[in-house]
Amino acid sequence: EILLTGENGPDTSLGGYIKGIYVEEGGTLDIHGEEKLSWTHLTSTLTPQSGMFPIQLEQDPVGWNVGDKLVIASTDFSMEQAEVVEVFACEESCQNHLSCACVVKGEIKYTHFGELYKGLDMRAEVGLLSRNILISGETVDDEDRFGGHIKAFRGFADLRIRGVELTKMGQFGIVGRYPIHWHMAHSVEDKDTYAKENS
Repeated sequence: EILLTGENGPDTSLGGYIKGIYVEEGGTLDIHGEEKLSWTHLTSTLTPQSGMFPIQLEQDPVGWNVGDKLVIASTDFSMEQAEVVEVFACEESCQNHLSCACVVKGEIKYTHFGELYKGLDMRAEVGLLSRNILISGETVDDEDRFGGHIKAFRGFADLRIRGVELTKMGQFGIVGRYPIHWHMAHSVEDKDTYAKENS
């Protein structure tokens, strides 16, 4: 776990060094977590319920472990209907099945579609939130929106972040203080740079 610390106050570094990880000119940052399925779709509709219950998934939940947190995206117009559950058990391999099953625990308050409707894919995405590498910004309370950030400046050599759990990241209202940011980097097409499969 990496905890980024610092206080919200006057920025005397012109946007540089406050509560973050920085990749300067010529620098490299490589952070890679365990190989895990980062997201998939439901294959059957999930209705409101609580306790322990099965969910049907489109893909084999590779790397999902007991206690991992999942988010089930809203299939309504409100993003507030996204819900979090915890993995209790998953099938070890379901390559020969039409869908894979996991038993989860928690409470589902809203319906999450898991089907195609008149050719339109209405299935909810299921995202893995838990990772073995956690980067978070230290905050004073739940209302504090001055989190951490990762910034690569123009001229960096490499920035590769994959399979990392980012929490309390970004600094609300401050330009250039996003969870992960290539700052005025211009073209990076010639670089092997990415941020993928993170939560």
